[in-house]
Amino acid sequence: MSKDLEQLTLESIGGGAINKLFQGELEKVIKNVADEETEVKKERKIVIEVGFEPIDTRDQVNITLGVKSKLADRRCVKWGAQLQFDTFGVVDDKDGQGELFNAE
Repeated sequence: MSKDLEQLTLESIGGGAINKLFQGELEKVIKNVADEETEVKKERKIVIEVGFEPIDTRDQVNITLGVKSKLADRRCVKWGAQLQFDTFGVVDDKDGQGELFNAE
């Protein structure tokens, strides 16, 4: 391995930017785990991507760093409502059956 490659590490690429990006995503994961409105058993992930785009002469590459998190979705909230229509009747959903009856 050449000396240049020995000096190229995940910590040295971009001046250590990957650590800062990782910390930001880790904070999101920790907040998501603590959020009681998310599914407790859902696995959260942090994905680190490193892209290498060679230039035409192949003696240099542009390096792209990316860090993203996959979080648990927040739970949906459902509730019933009673709707009243003057012309068509009334929808009464107090018992959750959603029955339509004539309002005459």
